[in-house]
Amino acid sequence: MRLEGANPAGHVSGRGTRRGRTLGAMFWLKVLAVAQIALLIKRHLSMLEGDERRRLASLVAKSKARPTKNLTANEREEMLRLVRKLEPGQFGRDAVGHAMRAPWRRR
Repeated sequence: MRLEGANPAGHVSGRGTRRGRTLGAMFWLKVLAVAQIALLIKRHLSMLEGDERRRLASLVAKSKARPTKNLTANEREEMLRLVRKLEPGQFGRDAVGHAMRAPWRRR
């Protein structure tokens, strides 16, 4: 993933300038945001047992982004049951909570 303001090696140019310091700070804030969301995803995925995670991944792959066409009614029901165990509403609230506390957000 290449972030804005970074060269192909991932380094932010112009470190000695005000713009460079701002770009460097924004780079690390983006890295932190990605890490926080990754940990949030991990927390919610841990609500499923290993075999449930594998089954959900299998259903998602089989659906090819078209569950009504590529999954049976029973498979769609199973997928819905597994997704509900992930507590998607709480995931959304937690993600918004992280965004609202973001240091780059102006108040």
